[in-house]
Amino acid sequence: MWIADFFAVMKRMILILAVLLASLAPLLGASRTGLLVPAYFSPHQGDGWTKLIDAAKRGVSVVAVMNPDVGPGMKVDQTYVKAIADLKKAGGRVVGYVFTKQGLRNPVHVLEDITRYHEFYPGLAGIFVDQMPTAETFEKLDNRKPSPHREKFQMLGAKFKKSEGKGSARQTMTEYYYRIWVHSKALKSEWLVVGNPGGHPDEKFFKEKTADLFVTYAGYDGYDTYQTPAWLKRERGKETAHLISDVSEAEDMAKRVAAAKAHGVSWLYVTDDGGGNPWDTLPAYWDEELAQLGAGKGKSSSEPKKKRSFFFRKRK
Repeated sequence: MWIADFFAVMKRMILILAVLLASLAPLLGASRTGLLVPAYFSPHQGDGWTKLIDAAKRGVSVVAVMNPDVGPGMKVDQTYVKAIADLKKAGGRVVGYVFTKQGLRNPVHVLEDITRYHEFYPGLAGIFVDQMPTAETFEKLDNRKPSPHREKFQMLGAKFKKSEGKGSARQTMTEYYYRIWVHSKALKSEWLVVGNPGGHPDEKFFKEKTADLFVTYAGYDGYDTYQTPAWLKRERGKETAHLISDVSEAEDMAKRVAAAKAHGVSWLYVTDDGGGNPWDTLPAYWDEELAQLGAGKGKSSSEPKKKRSFFFRKRK
């Protein structure tokens, strides 16, 4: 009798342990640095998207930015539909690129692009808002006249008039991106809104509802001397990412990955690509970068499969 009781107790303990580990898994995974990849290349050209899917299968958190035609384009591309589904199945996510010209692009066109992404690609996990303003941009706005976009957002004026001054250029800029955030969340509440100033954002702007994740560095100049502002170190309300290009050697890539982790970024991408579009290929040291981010050793689906004799095939 006692043997049966012993096994019953052990079974309950195993179940409790399994539940505990399952509840801790998201927290444990969150401490690892993920990949935020501007995948500005088509799924039907080369093996870039296959490698992104393989990275997700190997345990790396992957968010890929799709960019069919400097935005969603005017029709559905079935190769992207499949790539989104395959990456989602592997555990990754895809977000859609839209550009804003630091708040100077007509907001109607921006919202149309976001809606089109939602209609064309139901499996999409969010949007990537490019060309957001940096803190330096806001400094330049201090003496600028109110933007003509102000009248398009009259309904939001009360939200900011106490802190920024009604009709100011700074207020208009904040409302512009707040409206993008609201529109995106209205289409799908769980969508991830990634904002890309490509540099340090304004502190007040960062804390508003304008993005869930901010790219606080993008480029190649001065990363060795990069310093995170004190206020950004203290801020834990939103995640940050760094996108680093023109890093030719794997050894230098490893140094920048270590530096980015020290800066506390949650998402990262380092590439040897450069020029006018440093995001149109994956780096030659792709596997080494995945290893730096803690990728598992599972076989890549892009590798050729070895043929085995039927009689000597290993049992699963």
